[in-house]
Amino acid sequence: MKELSHLNTAKTKKVIIFIVLFVASSYFFGTVCHRVSSIGDGIFAFNAGNLRLFIELFVSIGILVITAGLVAVLLRPFWTCIVAFALSSLTIFLAWQFSIASTVAVVLYFLVGLLYCRGVSSSLEERIKFSSRAISEHKTILFLILLVAITTSFYLGYSKQFDQRGFSTPSFLTQIAVRIENPEPSAKDEFIAKFDKQVKDLIEPYERFIPIAMSFSFFVALDFVIFILGSIPILLLMLIIYILIRLQVIKVRTEMREVQRLTI
Repeated sequence: MKELSHLNTAKTKKVIIFIVLFVASSYFFGTVCHRVSSIGDGIFAFNAGNLRLFIELFVSIGILVITAGLVAVLLRPFWTCIVAFALSSLTIFLAWQFSIASTVAVVLYFLVGLLYCRGVSSSLEERIKFSSRAISEHKTILFLILLVAITTSFYLGYSKQFDQRGFSTPSFLTQIAVRIENPEPSAKDEFIAKFDKQVKDLIEPYERFIPIAMSFSFFVALDFVIFILGSIPILLLMLIIYILIRLQVIKVRTEMREVQRLTI
């Protein structure tokens, strides 16, 4: 009886540790969402600060996918997954910002997270041996909702700036135009002003759609990068699971099951 109590206590501690790691990664992701929202259209500028922000953005997504994978694979019964994603959602919301859009995004994240956990759990139940396919098959919906959250944060910041000062030509477009035309230093300011006016004249009829269009472009760009790099967090997750098994933090258990077959 005492040994059983000790095992339950050890398991509870491990569950708490995995949830804490998940919540910590959620806080990191939430702070990145907040920074993306606060910078607005400045995120398109080519500078070291934005490069670091994008690195932190993709690192935060990767860490959150890894810890969410550990939650989906290891936490049982299912209500522990519900608790984990509820705490994760609340943490992202608190680290991000208070708004209707962020609330909707966080609620969607919570619901999609539960679907992700249920999908991974069901896939594992259908397999004889543990396989990474159970995780990789359901990674798309998790990546998608994280990109939706990041895009929502960009939209909130960009639309706020847009309402305050109207449309301004993205700095990266101006920089590209300057590099292509290469005007004389004395005529550079005049060229930029002329280029800015041409862009504004072209955009003016569609001005009200600009925040949505820019957000959609931002989402497509992020989705392209995730399409290329999305397998890395899954590979790291499998490596972490292997290390945890070797360290006996988690165990591989063999179960006997009854299987129904039709015969004649």
